[in-house]
Amino acid sequence: MKSCKICFVFIVMILLLQCKSESEILIPSYRYKLLQQNLAKGWNTWDTYHIMNHVLLPYNVSVSLSLIDSDGKRVDKCQIGDKTKENPLITPGERTYDGKYTELSATWNGHKIRVQSSSDEMNNIILITPLIGNKPGMKVVVCINRMWNSNSRVSVIDNTFFFSSSSLQSDLYLEGHVSGNIVSTSNNEISVLADEPILISIGKTMPLDKAEKKLRQSKKKLLEFKYKNSEGEKECFDAMQSVLAWDNIYNNELGKVITPVSRLWNSQRGGYVLFCWDAYFASMMLSQSNRDLAYANIIEITNTQTPQGFIPNRVQSGNKYTSDHSQPPVGSLALWHLYQKYKDKWLLEMLFDKLLKWNRWWHIARSWDGLMCWGSNPYSSSHNEWYPMQSRLAASLESGMDNTHMYDNVDFDKTRNLLCLQDVGLTSLYIMDCRKLALVAKELNRIDEYSELMERAEFYSTNIQKLWCEKDGMFYNRDPRTGEFNKRMSPTNFYVMLAEAATPQQAKRIVNEHLLNQAEFGGNWLLPATPKNDLAFYDNNYWRGRVWAPLNFLVYLGLKNYALPEVTEKLVISSKELLMKGWRKGRYVFENYNSISGDGDDVRNSDKFYHWGALLGYISILENSNK
Repeated sequence: MKSCKICFVFIVMILLLQCKSESEILIPSYRYKLLQQNLAKGWNTWDTYHIMNHVLLPYNVSVSLSLIDSDGKRVDKCQIGDKTKENPLITPGERTYDGKYTELSATWNGHKIRVQSSSDEMNNIILITPLIGNKPGMKVVVCINRMWNSNSRVSVIDNTFFFSSSSLQSDLYLEGHVSGNIVSTSNNEISVLADEPILISIGKTMPLDKAEKKLRQSKKKLLEFKYKNSEGEKECFDAMQSVLAWDNIYNNELGKVITPVSRLWNSQRGGYVLFCWDAYFASMMLSQSNRDLAYANIIEITNTQTPQGFIPNRVQSGNKYTSDHSQPPVGSLALWHLYQKYKDKWLLEMLFDKLLKWNRWWHIARSWDGLMCWGSNPYSSSHNEWYPMQSRLAASLESGMDNTHMYDNVDFDKTRNLLCLQDVGLTSLYIMDCRKLALVAKELNRIDEYSELMERAEFYSTNIQKLWCEKDGMFYNRDPRTGEFNKRMSPTNFYVMLAEAATPQQAKRIVNEHLLNQAEFGGNWLLPATPKNDLAFYDNNYWRGRVWAPLNFLVYLGLKNYALPEVTEKLVISSKELLMKGWRKGRYVFENYNSISGDGDDVRNSDKFYHWGALLGYISILENSNK
């Protein structure tokens, strides 16, 4: 009898533990922990500093490829988009998100090679092939390394290398082989002449012909995946998926997989950098074909929320973040977009309160007489910023349009911490933010918050009509002290359609009289960040005169709220062709584009592989998916 009671108690305890385990799994933060664990594993080019460093997670060991040209010059780090003439030119090829297939080519001092890889669990093959026109004499140095303070062991004997570790639950023991014209072996490095194919086999060893077959199969599988997810826009999806996949990294400081704007920006910021609205846009694009990465990026940027309540403009290595200002409030737009795709309510539960806190912060910190102004608050920080706080420049940085012409010579009120300009773009974005968050609140049955958000949306929607100029048929920014319109425009003046705050008649006027006006925003390449009748258009410098994908994207979403099919089609086609101009030429996705020539690499301050440039193609993908 006593033994029966013991058995009964034991069974009850097991059931209770099981219930606890199941309830824990339902917690959003735990779901996200599992999601990150699933992302951070296997072979991939995880290292942001070197595009040819193949790292195995979670063991943190790597096979990195260095190059030595025929004159003896060595390079250990290569990057897509590196404009330094002394470094290799990297052309990105096909690549899966998880690194199961990668392909790129490198051109350097007359040498031309292609690097392909195909991984499966712990196994990986890397094939280096000389291309037509390759100058003889280059060597590839296969470097066997430990990464990020790994306690794994590495060793090299002749053409064979070893990884081993007993620190994890399952021991690591991997053997790799290098096949080719081996020149030398020393200090965990194997140098191989690149005049003929070089095959690196890790785990399962295979001859060259079988390796080539496996690479073809892996590439075919990737192309089938792309076709399936492209919504009939194969080239647009190819560009978007490629830039997002290559920009996907693991950051050891965070212990997370993230997709920052570009590897070059990461390198300049100490290892990683997340920009606010850039990351939200990335999550939207990733949602087209990779749920987990979409969730990882929207969660990581939202989790950077400051004690004051705003999502900072920027967070980077060393726990450095922008302490005085935020960036455009597009978090709720991204969250609702992801929810419409995947219907995971736990994601809403995880992020709603943080985004609501951010929404309330805007209302308290950036409102001036019922309309929104960009700003910059005093702060105390452990690091110095490159710009002065409480300044016109700092407020301009909050807009995301760093050197925009719109705020030239506009005063900054240090008492209010606000730019002296009631902003059409910000007010519209804020109205949109209220409406999207209200949809989330309704889905979560947060009735009080729903009412609060809808009340604010209506309040600002009513007030934005004060920015309407009947004579010009345009919503203008305005000085809150004098009531005088500031008629220096940008595509942000069209965001009023995103907020659904313009009447149908007003929407037609701003489109016909301004967006399509050849003297302002009309032309072959839509939409310049500065209208042509503003002298700053001819600066062709960053946010002055150039075309920026996020502006086109937000205006497109606004147009979809109104029955304006002809102008919508023009914007869709122009945006796609602008992206394709650089993509077809060199498989690059530029940070910004020349609004006259359509070139993306005519200036130095346009990153060649910046993921939000792909929003130009995402417009076409969304347009096709809605048909």
